[in-house]
Amino acid sequence: MSESVLKVENVQRLHKTKQGEQVGVHDVSFAINAGDWVTLLGPNGSGKSTLLRLISSADWARQGEITIVGIRVHPGWTTRERHTVRAALGVVFQSPSLDPLLTIEENLRTAAALLGTSDAAGRVDELMDRFAIADRAGDRVGTLSGGLKRRADLARAMLGSPRLLILDEPTTGLDPEARLSLLDTLNGFKSLDPAPAILHSTHLTEEAERSDRVLFMDRGRLAADATPAELRAGLGDRTLKIEGPEARAWIEAHDLRASFTESGHALLSLTEPELERVMPELGRSGLSFSVGPPSLADAYASIVGRELNGSSGGGA
Repeated sequence: MSESVLKVENVQRLHKTKQGEQVGVHDVSFAINAGDWVTLLGPNGSGKSTLLRLISSADWARQGEITIVGIRVHPGWTTRERHTVRAALGVVFQSPSLDPLLTIEENLRTAAALLGTSDAAGRVDELMDRFAIADRAGDRVGTLSGGLKRRADLARAMLGSPRLLILDEPTTGLDPEARLSLLDTLNGFKSLDPAPAILHSTHLTEEAERSDRVLFMDRGRLAADATPAELRAGLGDRTLKIEGPEARAWIEAHDLRASFTESGHALLSLTEPELERVMPELGRSGLSFSVGPPSLADAYASIVGRELNGSSGGGA
């Protein structure tokens, strides 16, 4: 049985907005085993960044418990506990943590010295080779493209061979080629011994599709926890999306079951025979609709009742 690297149990951390709303994370529970790649999927404001800050000990939960490599994360922990947990973590937040005035090699050597990494020079060289940045080792970070900065930042996070790698929207600002390259790199971590657990946040379904499990975040709450295939399988053979305020009346008149998003779109999960039966009448209805294979975006909209392309108002 795989070892549990991270346990999050009934965690809550709320903040009040100027409007008096309480936002953050509410009663979130899940666990990640060694070697697992788990994605937090949700729009901006769904609580992903707040949760990652709690797990990385940049902030503290007000209720519940977070345990990393068997040690509870809390404000009263001992120096030894803090050092053990932080040595087990590799963190890449949305804003790069590298000094733009130093070269890649200088950044990594400085970080390795602060971590007390054994054979720091060898480890830095190994990681520059792994992340294909060795030929740019002497370049100042401030002169690099977004993709190279991310690779250098990820190399920094891996200096201590972390047990848990935390990535907060790591592909923000990257072009499609650089994004795919970074995701391929993450997938390659499964071959490491030991392989780190990865907790990765994103609002992009194509990134979530690459992971072992997907956690749907909505307004600070966990709405689903399953594999990408399991989430899609719950939608049937085809997903039919009907737009506009008239959609509800048409669906009710034809005795169909649908889920509705806040924007008024209707989502129907249909088998092929059901789709063949409704399509002729739907085509004559004048309603705007689309049909396609089930996607993670469809699953999110069906389960959560809102779509991914917007703020959910639940905290960062």
